[in-house]
Amino acid sequence: MASLFTNRKMFVIATCMFLITMSSVLFIVGEEKIAHEIDHTHLQAFILQHEEAETSHDEQFYRDLIDNRDDEFAIINTDRSIKYISPKLEEIHHITLDTNQPLNVLTLIHPKDLTQLANTLMDYNKDPKKRSGIGPIRVQTSSGTYIDYLITLIPVFDEEGEKVLSAVVVKDISTPLGEQLQTR
Repeated sequence: MASLFTNRKMFVIATCMFLITMSSVLFIVGEEKIAHEIDHTHLQAFILQHEEAETSHDEQFYRDLIDNRDDEFAIINTDRSIKYISPKLEEIHHITLDTNQPLNVLTLIHPKDLTQLANTLMDYNKDPKKRSGIGPIRVQTSSGTYIDYLITLIPVFDEEGEKVLSAVVVKDISTPLGEQLQTR
């Protein structure tokens, strides 16, 4: 009889352990499934108050806004004129932000890359969300040469949900990594 009682105890304990293990596994798998369904890059929201969108800001403000610490970037108005350009890009491309003569950024793009970029911009304007890995796109420097960039487009919205600005983050890919290491 004692053996039957011991066997029942063992069965109850084993069943409880099995149920606890399975519920933990289901809980963990369920959380992983939820984590995979949510793409945090699409949840990232860049929102400006109306007054902030109209005002010019410094580099650190825009870097914080678009969460960009290292890459060069430009902030573009909805009419494709440049609102802000990072100092290094301004130096390389000798762009001046003259408010009387706004510069349309498409004038700097290589003619053979315009079609690809125009198609991407049309899709971006229809559905403004962050788009990465666009390119390579060749952008003209002040000397007339071109630099190959990979581009990321980041929309900036106002409090009503309207896109008021776009950040164009560029990564220079004109020099292969191996050649950069050899010059040091």
